[in-house]
Amino acid sequence: LFYLANNIITNAQGEVLCDTKQERIERERMVGQKIEKFLLYDILLQQLLKSYQSAVEDPSDEMLHLYEIRDALSKHFGNSDKAKYKLKISKNIWNRFGDLTCKKPFLQGRHRGGNYDALRSATETELNEARSIAFGFIEAYLDYLSSKI
Repeated sequence: LFYLANNIITNAQGEVLCDTKQERIERERMVGQKIEKFLLYDILLQQLLKSYQSAVEDPSDEMLHLYEIRDALSKHFGNSDKAKYKLKISKNIWNRFGDLTCKKPFLQGRHRGGNYDALRSATETELNEARSIAFGFIEAYLDYLSSKI
């Protein structure tokens, strides 16, 4: 048996198996350190973070701004296959992000005009998934930068 209380997963003996809040805080700290390290000199990182910030500030075009992240990475590495390879991003995640940001008939999406008769708002779950994947792309790029020094 496992128990979840306050983002801490324990087994029946009370041993902590996973502290999701603590892990999230540690992950955010490490990402922040990497951003500090590379932000001043890496123009692509600046662009990725600007697109992410634009997504936060412009919810009506959120998916469009999030897609800019994937698009910039593809351009930087030459194409999407090279970007996926260099950043160690799976084809499934890459494609899922494309589905969410481009293919679904979302009001916040990139291709609203092609779906004008069937548009709907993305659910909070769909938005969170797209945000999470986009942030994962940024993390993958930070890991890539870290591996080069």
